[in-house]
Amino acid sequence: MKQSLNTPRSIAFRLLPSLAQLLPLNGLIRITGKRIIFPFYHLVSDEDMPHVKHLYSVRTKKEFIHDLDFFFKHYKPIGITDFLDSVNSGRPLPGNSFILSFDDGLREFHDVAAPILRQKGIPAICFLNSGFIDNTDLFYRYKASLLIERLQKDDDLDDKQKSLGNWFGKNHLPFTPDYLGLLKVSYANRHLLDELGLQLDVHFDEFMQKHHPYLDSNQVRSLIQQGFTFGAHSIDHPE
Repeated sequence: MKQSLNTPRSIAFRLLPSLAQLLPLNGLIRITGKRIIFPFYHLVSDEDMPHVKHLYSVRTKKEFIHDLDFFFKHYKPIGITDFLDSVNSGRPLPGNSFILSFDDGLREFHDVAAPILRQKGIPAICFLNSGFIDNTDLFYRYKASLLIERLQKDDDLDDKQKSLGNWFGKNHLPFTPDYLGLLKVSYANRHLLDELGLQLDVHFDEFMQKHHPYLDSNQVRSLIQQGFTFGAHSIDHPE
């Protein structure tokens, strides 16, 4: 049965974003009772990031600092130990709190984010994919983003459109002018991205050697010594 769009619940959900903008954040915190938040990022950079740009937006350094200033205005930064101690002891956290984290173990956590966080005294957790540390392999969706970038910027693809269309169709992927159908490739079929990379002369190994998208072991050890926490984010990032 199709749900009505005019039920009180449906109307409330449609109005909630607009109402939230009218209320101060402290009011929203009181209404929801949520006194701890868990903001997370992938990377912070002022540079072009072709391996992530077609997956999600990248915060610039200025935007990241603005985010942190906003969090500081309403919340206190805490580490994972503080949070776990509160959970295990049953004692509430003092005031509003936030725990900052970064996914995928990307190099910019070391190069860009960590110096800013140290300066501001903010702890953070970085979640690593063990199969990617030291740039030994590349997340399959990052491969998809690199391929999309190549296809969108290539001016010499006119003679390849038919073969590309056949390839997309054979693999049951939508073939559109922006080539974003590559984001439909699943973890189980990730080999298709390597196959297309060969056809398009996109070499993922060369990209990793040149750009070092992930943290290496020495950087991880250095960040641990600086007080940052690390956790597991799977071996090679399935769905």
